[in-house]
Amino acid sequence: MAETTNVPSENKTLNCSNCGAPIGYVEGESVLTCEHCGSTTMLAGFDQIVTIQSHSIMRPRLDENSAVKTARAWLSEGRLKPSGLGDAADLRSVSGRVLPYWIVKSFASTSWRGMNRKTRTVGSGQQKRTEEYWEPTSGRFSENYTWPVYARENEAEYWGLKFLEPGQKCLFPDWRRFLFTFGMGSKTSPNANLLEGRVPFSLDGITDSGLKIVNGQIVQARAEETARARIVQSHDAKAAGKATRITDCDTTVTVQGTELVYLPMWEIVYGYGGRDYRVLVNAASGAVVAAEYPVGRTAKIVNFDLLFGILGGLLAAAGFGTGHHGVGWAGVALVAVAVAYTIISLVSGKK
Repeated sequence: MAETTNVPSENKTLNCSNCGAPIGYVEGESVLTCEHCGSTTMLAGFDQIVTIQSHSIMRPRLDENSAVKTARAWLSEGRLKPSGLGDAADLRSVSGRVLPYWIVKSFASTSWRGMNRKTRTVGSGQQKRTEEYWEPTSGRFSENYTWPVYARENEAEYWGLKFLEPGQKCLFPDWRRFLFTFGMGSKTSPNANLLEGRVPFSLDGITDSGLKIVNGQIVQARAEETARARIVQSHDAKAAGKATRITDCDTTVTVQGTELVYLPMWEIVYGYGGRDYRVLVNAASGAVVAAEYPVGRTAKIVNFDLLFGILGGLLAAAGFGTGHHGVGWAGVALVAVAVAYTIISLVSGKK
């Protein structure tokens, strides 16, 4: 393997255009917030410095202890989680950051055309048969967005940042090796109004809460391009579910305004059952934005029993009811498997 050399980023300083205080930043950052007066400056190019007039913050109301309590309360809820998970979770680390997002207010409209595969019966008597045919279909849909674009190059530098985008998976249940999950426990992010509740940017409550401000790297124009591309991608995916085959899909995105908004987040890492999991808490709203969590024994028993118990009962009823005793006994065997799994799981004591 070829050796790679990591070149350290150069630390730089810029005087705040509002109060004159020095702003420290790393080479590559272009959206800088003064920790003395709270004004934000955008480096739009060589020797071009722009003061951002419209920048806001979701005022943090949770400090570190409150965020941990919120996470533990959330871990204590829900039937899929192990009993007592909130109290049993072993706290590994807590880190708080005020993260820069470009919120792109936009309206997207999509028109699509496609074909649906259908079947029909033709002929009669011995000539009767089922044939397949394609039926044309089309439609339109539209939606308003306040689309979040993380104002830094690497969306993976902090866990959970992309989960704010509408339609992104944000809850991750850990079923381990259990196969019969039926997709339960997962959740996608809603199309929420991320401009609701914002206030003019100020440093009030940030330093005292233990949160650290993160500078941005992506300028406004690029954020708008990114938002457009991701909205088109999202609408393409929605259109794909409306017909068997999509032949044409056209989406128009109109940007109605863009604002730099700082979102305070607490990332909490906890351990349980020999594994580490993460919870992302919105320090402004107190909501759990994204989370990983273990699935408890009871949920697995219920899923297993539902699958084998119901299937076995149906087979037994159908088999014995029609005189097909082999099928009936197969159904009884499936019910017995469900009962045995329940007993073994309870006796093993595993959570």
